[in-house]
Amino acid sequence: RNGAGRLVFDDALTRAADLRAKEIVEYFSHTRPNGRDCFSVLKEFNIKYFNIKDTLVQFKQIMKYL
Repeated sequence: RNGAGRLVFDDALTRAADLRAKEIVEYFSHTRPNGRDCFSVLKEFNIKYFNIKDTLVQFKQIMKYL
């Protein structure tokens, strides 16, 4: 709605999220157990993004209305 594209499943993004979920259980931080920042997992799975932080802020704002 409002011109948004169709929501599609992304296998690479799911695998990256699964990995971060396992890491967070081990070490709860924005820094990964390997010392890299939390967004480095996206590069490992070849996930392209332009500004993930803005996307997360927008997602939080949208969730308030659901």
